[in-house]
Order: sequence, then structure tokens, then C-alpha cells
Amino acid sequence: MKVGHLIILVTLIIATLAIATATLPTHGQQDSNYKGFKNEKQKAHSKLYGEYSSGRTLRKETEEKGDVLIKRNVGLAGGDVGYVKPTLSQFLQRMACEADAVVLGTVKEQSSYLTENEKFISTDYEVEVNEVIKNNAAAYISPNATITVTRPGGTVKLDGKTAQAIDESYENLAGDEQYVLFLKFIPDTGAYQAYGGDSGNGFEVRGKKVRNLTKEYTTVKSEIAKINALSFLNEIRTSSVSDCRNIFGGMQ
Repeated sequence: MKVGHLIILVTLIIATLAIATATLPTHGQQDSNYKGFKNEKQKAHSKLYGEYSSGRTLRKETEEKGDVLIKRNVGLAGGDVGYVKPTLSQFLQRMACEADAVVLGTVKEQSSYLTENEKFISTDYEVEVNEVIKNNAAAYISPNATITVTRPGGTVKLDGKTAQAIDESYENLAGDEQYVLFLKFIPDTGAYQAYGGDSGNGFEVRGKKVRNLTKEYTTVKSEIAKINALSFLNEIRTSSVSDCRNIFGGMQ
């Protein structure tokens, strides 16, 4: 190889490396992978949790403290003077009427990422639908379909450190477990957001037992603890086809 050709080749290699280095994301850039996003859907969902804004960013916390755990606690139990406690049927009817969809499904996959402000974590769950209890009028859910459900809370790794966020109103879902989920449709992504943190937002159905997915106080918790899964599911099925004009007005 001639000396002139060698100089040109070395120059080209140096130029290529410079361009590649310039295009690599540096610490602090807001590219889609920086916060843990796997796709544009997660990036869009990260903007749904702007109210989780107290304290410093999780990145700053892990940089200074190492592994961190932040928790959003539930509020104090209470009620209005003269409040009339609803029955379980009335409670579930209100939940079903206000939700865009209600499904019985099994969690198959999950992926957590930072919220847009980096002060909390949210998780997208891929849920295999076992039964559509109330279908979405705006986007029909087919039997045995897989839908994406976003919920606050989760765990991520930041530069080798673990950051965990818990919202006691929305318990994290576990893989291969079965849940009844009350959902709000997200038209921009075709996914769903958990609905009703202070009223239930969903229930784990395991064997004959039913368990609420929130630590918020709900007036029907004692009834839910006593009812068997089959009867509970039948209550929801009935509530989901009820006339929503007759829903009980005082549910909490």
C-alpha cells in the first residue's frame, strides 16, 4: 500500500470514529433509551404521571445514595357526614360504569421505566385477556387478545443502582397471576391505564380468593374478603351490564 493511500485510509477511520462518538448519547441526554423506554408507547405513558412530582429525581437519588425506595402512601380513611355505605353490587356498578373496559386477564410480561420527570416509575403490563367483562366502545377488545396496561410503580436499574417506586393505591401486578382490571382507554397508544386507585382499580383472583389491589380504604373491603371468587365474578358481570343511569351516587 502506498503512503498516500495509507494516510487517506487513516484519515477516513478517524473521521468515522469522530462521527460515531458524536452520535452516542451522553449522560443527561433525553433519548428514548435513557429513561428505560423500549418503545414510543412507553415514552408516551411516562407523561401520564406528572402528579408524582415531589422530591428530587430518582437519578439524582441513586447517584448520591445508591439503591433507593420511594413510596407514595395512601390517604387517611374518612367519609362525608351522612354518607350511606353502598352495597358490593352498587360499588362494582359504579366502577364498571366509569371504566372504559373491564377485563379478567393474566399478566404475561412487564416492563418498567422512569416517568417523564424522572421522579417516579411506571410499568407497562402485557395482559392476556381471559374474559371481556365490559368491552371498550371506542376500540373493541377481541377474546384472547393481549392488551397493554400501564400502572404507577415498579423497579429500574440506573447506572447499576436499583430504584424502586411504590404507590400503595396501585399494587404492582405479578406475572402469571389473574386479575380483574378496571381500565381507562388511552387513544394515542391504544393501551389502557389502571382506573380508580382510591376505589379499587382491580382485584387479584387466585383460586377461590379475591383480593383488592389497593391499600386505600374502601367501604366494601370486608365484603370482598368474605366473598368467593365465583360469586365475585358474577357480581361484576351483572354490574357491567347494568343501567349506568341508576348508579349509586354516594360510593367511595
